[in-house]
Amino acid sequence: RIDLLDETSKQVLKVAAILGTGFSFEALKVIFPYSVSEEMLESHLGKLSRLDLTPLDRPAPYLEYIFKHIMTQEVAYNSQPFEKRRKLHQKAGEYFQERHRHDLASAYEVLAYHFSRSPARHKAFEYLLLAGEKSQRSFANKEAIRYFSSAEEVWEKERDSLEEGQIGKIETLYRQRGEVLKLLGEYDTASSDFQKLLSYSRQVGEKSSEGQALNLLAEICWLRGEYPPALKLCNAALELTCDLSETSVGALALYGLGEVERRRGHFDVALRHLESALGLFEEMEEEESQARTLNNIGISYWSKGELKEALKAFQEAMEIRRSLGDRPGVATALNNIGLIYSVIGPAPKALKSFTEASKIFQEIGDTRSRCYCLGNVGFILRSSADYSSALEVYLEALAVLEKIGDELGQAYTLNNLGDVYQDLHDLESAFEYHRRTLKLAKKIDDSELISEVLANLGNDELLAGNRAEAKKNLTESLGLAEKIGAGQMQLKALTSLLD
Repeated sequence: RIDLLDETSKQVLKVAAILGTGFSFEALKVIFPYSVSEEMLESHLGKLSRLDLTPLDRPAPYLEYIFKHIMTQEVAYNSQPFEKRRKLHQKAGEYFQERHRHDLASAYEVLAYHFSRSPARHKAFEYLLLAGEKSQRSFANKEAIRYFSSAEEVWEKERDSLEEGQIGKIETLYRQRGEVLKLLGEYDTASSDFQKLLSYSRQVGEKSSEGQALNLLAEICWLRGEYPPALKLCNAALELTCDLSETSVGALALYGLGEVERRRGHFDVALRHLESALGLFEEMEEEESQARTLNNIGISYWSKGELKEALKAFQEAMEIRRSLGDRPGVATALNNIGLIYSVIGPAPKALKSFTEASKIFQEIGDTRSRCYCLGNVGFILRSSADYSSALEVYLEALAVLEKIGDELGQAYTLNNLGDVYQDLHDLESAFEYHRRTLKLAKKIDDSELISEVLANLGNDELLAGNRAEAKKNLTESLGLAEKIGAGQMQLKALTSLLD
């Protein structure tokens, strides 16, 4: 059908294909490379519309058209020489850049599309990076990764054609894409980006970026339950602060040390690091970091059994998150406030908090956090004796956690499954899941979880009538809980020993 067109109509169709599956008369008029009057151009568009190749989508004064079939657009596009397409894409990019000059952010995607296919490589890099950051802010995670990766390709192949100020922006790209991948639970590829950030920052002597990279790599380690390398990376970042005038790297390193020690069950040490980090974040007026640190202070108090202090910290974090419009942070705070209500009651209030948090985590693509939240939903279901539903959500979470390689999450979920089977008096399954938990907890060196699962195994033995073995496990659990200051675990072990 294209071949049957007259030559001018054919060229109109081909140039229109550069603009995509939909285009305006105004944009086509600006980029059309041949001398033709507006009346003639509109006449040819009318012919193409009557032939149902590009029917009118919006009438005058807008005059917008669409390709009826995407294959027509693709054939018209690909039938043009490569260099011609590149030049037309540049003209299109310049048109949209001028048209949206007062609100460029609304057009980042279309500018990235055209300039990435044009000879203007510096603009391609700029708008691909900006489109990636925009997608990241709206949690369009797959699109963000695609834009960042395209920008990286431009940077790697045509670095010499970029403007001087753009070359260093590769640090932003590595950091931002790594953050998106971390959110999705893709820890290997996130770690690869943070390692690239570390290598590049050392190559160009950027100490601040080097410290950021060390802290980000530490976070990947502790998310995987790899605590010794996480501590080493945090301490390396802390050492760098001696050479830096800014305090953000040191604050993040202290935060990281606190998080690792909390996960290892060293709650008093964790609180010292976290309180120090909080003070620095307050000095810098870093509200998002204050909220994140308050959250982990709350978790540390929760583990110590000091629920009032925990609730206070969670509520302070929630206020900051809401004021910032931070949806991931609000979800985290809701989840943790739900944990408090799951102990002090009422249970429906806890379940409501967990359900709201889980919905937000799912919407923003935070796979790992949603799984942790599902674990808390399972706890409430188990408490209300809805065992089949509890098993369903725990198994759903376990499958995802195994897929993303989160050993800490796997360990806690296995422990929860063992608890449900214990309630059901299916002791064979309870022993199986609790023993798998103990093996994994020892591997990742999580003292609090080791204490908890020893108590659970003690209760399994008690139900099986093995009182001597039960006492052995419970006594070991109590000793470890006392050593690390885990008040909740002490209470659990003592209660079972009384039984």
